[in-house]
Amino acid sequence: MDGNKKFSDNGSPLDYSLNEFWEWYASDLMHGPLRGALAEYIIAQALNIDCSSGRNLWAAYDLEYQGHSIEVKSSAYLQKKEHLHLTKRLTFSIDTHKHGAETKHHAELYIFCLIHCKDEAVCNPMDLSQWTFYILPTAEIEKLLGNKRTMSFRTLVSLNPTIASYKSLKQGIDEVCKNL
Repeated sequence: MDGNKKFSDNGSPLDYSLNEFWEWYASDLMHGPLRGALAEYIIAQALNIDCSSGRNLWAAYDLEYQGHSIEVKSSAYLQKKEHLHLTKRLTFSIDTHKHGAETKHHAELYIFCLIHCKDEAVCNPMDLSQWTFYILPTAEIEKLLGNKRTMSFRTLVSLNPTIASYKSLKQGIDEVCKNL
């Protein structure tokens, strides 16, 4: 949609636009749900995935790349509730679904995105040098965790994921996808 488009009432334009709504609703990129959507967008951009059709909130997984399904999860050392605070324990959610009698994960590949900045004064989720990406085949997660719904950062690191900066993200994902 065009962000400059004005809201209207019976065909008469009002004094506020879609951009103003977006600024009001979605300007706090450290808020968990928005941080997650931002992480998906960053991954899509790194992989040159077309985002023009918008985000499908009801899809079984977040992104598709070269025939592989990808689930994107995010966390940050600075967590937002009423205000930013340094968290004592980093965790990531891991989505599962019922497949017959089994519980399975939605995607073949997980990308865990961490905003590693710990200083509120300089933390900026739009500065991609403040992000670290951990790429892991779902099969590796299932071996250790089965159908658990959360994973600590310590557990993630113990699984020996491919670790990437934004500059090396596409290359890291390509390497992991070769072995799926």
